[in-house]
Amino acid sequence: MSQLSSTGDDLNLRGLIFHALGDFPSALLALEEARAFFAAETHHQGLSKVENNIALVRQSEGDLPLAQMHYEKAEREAILAGDPVRATVLCS
Repeated sequence: MSQLSSTGDDLNLRGLIFHALGDFPSALLALEEARAFFAAETHHQGLSKVENNIALVRQSEGDLPLAQMHYEKAEREAILAGDPVRATVLCS
């Protein structure tokens, strides 16, 4: 794992923590930063996870159309990562 992926994972986790605390703006900020790190490496698995987590935050905010868009992005990234199990779960 590269340093960028490690930083992306750390930011992704930070986003999940902020989400659990109900601080959605901070959660989205951390998750957007994580997405930038994973995108810099074309790290599809990381992008799938972070898109899924962005969708969770958007769903918690009540923005279901935006949540659906991010769930679909997560599914596409999972497919690109060669993770059919994750893709199947995300489309269920």
